[in-house]
Amino acid sequence: MKYQFARTSISLALLAAAASSGAATTQTWDLTASFTPPLHANTITYINANAKQLTLTAYYADSLSNGNTINNVNETVGNSVRTASLETATRNATLKTTNSSGVWAGIGSFGGSGVGISNPRDTPATSGQENSTGGQHAIDNYDVYNADVYQSGRRIIRAGDVNRLTAESHAHDFLLMDFKEVMELSTFRVSWKRFANTDIDFFLSPEALTGSTDLTGSNIQTLINNGWRQVSLQNVTSCAITDSSASCPTQFSSAVSGYSAGMQGRYLIAAGMLGGNDDAFKFSQITMNLPSGGSVPIPGTAALMMLGLAGLAYSRRQSKTA
Repeated sequence: MKYQFARTSISLALLAAAASSGAATTQTWDLTASFTPPLHANTITYINANAKQLTLTAYYADSLSNGNTINNVNETVGNSVRTASLETATRNATLKTTNSSGVWAGIGSFGGSGVGISNPRDTPATSGQENSTGGQHAIDNYDVYNADVYQSGRRIIRAGDVNRLTAESHAHDFLLMDFKEVMELSTFRVSWKRFANTDIDFFLSPEALTGSTDLTGSNIQTLINNGWRQVSLQNVTSCAITDSSASCPTQFSSAVSGYSAGMQGRYLIAAGMLGGNDDAFKFSQITMNLPSGGSVPIPGTAALMMLGLAGLAYSRRQSKTA
């Protein structure tokens, strides 16, 4: 009898271990850690305390598929207006990682502020460069000047400068996050923003998209047509990575436009508001939850379950023959 009890106990313990390994867990990635080398790259992978990987890729959009630039918003920076014509143009603009000259958009690490993007439209146009002026090294949606601007014979704006009056074209940064498996939205943190009214649009991939993906050549409107979901937040809070106040980190909740409980996907895009031109921020933290139902069991979990069930079946047969 005592041996049967022992076998049953072991089997139950194996089942409990399998169940706990498939239970919901919270996964957080701190993006304030420096990475070298390289200091700037188009794609960066972070590994959290649970050995879960998060890969970041920098994209940008500044032109339509026919090669025409995105029309400028014709608004002074700071108006925080979602202009319909600019939003439509940006939704249909081609996502890319490099320009025609091979200059690529780079992700930069800025210590406690988090990560930002320098795209080829930022000045100077050098692959992966760190622009330390004007917020150009942040994740932004700034308007861009295509030519020098003079006033009373004096140059007041250089070609490529951003956000000084109105502009001639528009460049938009997009940060793609790949969690390697389907996860639920939880919280995020921004530790630097240039303007108080900074707004962020997120785009979450459909749950069915579980394989690898490359957004190059696509556009936001096509992604939405294919099941990506938009979640939008206005006047995002900026706080240090160590801040644990009630407003930090920012929760994905019912108060967020487009959000519903349990939203999940493998990929998440973060960008300044589509249709705006005054959003610049650095992304410092993202937290996701493994679905409560568990993702596809890992081999170790499946093995524990099989061993536990086999043990219970054996114990029952032994008790009947005793």
